[in-house]
Amino acid sequence: MSQPKKRKHPHHTDTPKQRGNNIYYRIIPVAVFIFFLFGIGITFFAVGNDINWLIVGAVIGSACGFLFGYQVAKGLSKK
Repeated sequence: MSQPKKRKHPHHTDTPKQRGNNIYYRIIPVAVFIFFLFGIGITFFAVGNDINWLIVGAVIGSACGFLFGYQVAKGLSKK
């Protein structure tokens, strides 16, 4: 007599890979820091030593760094 095929129960699905386990996602903080420094530098040379503008430049630079790092990590992790 043949054995029935063993099927996975619908509630027991494979767990997706954690994003933190992927080594390429370690590039995000590096990109944030580099773009943070670029944001401060560009703002300093553009408008001078005004603390409000330096903060704005740092925040915009960090946000751009996060987006850039995330896209690079996502592109590198595809196989």
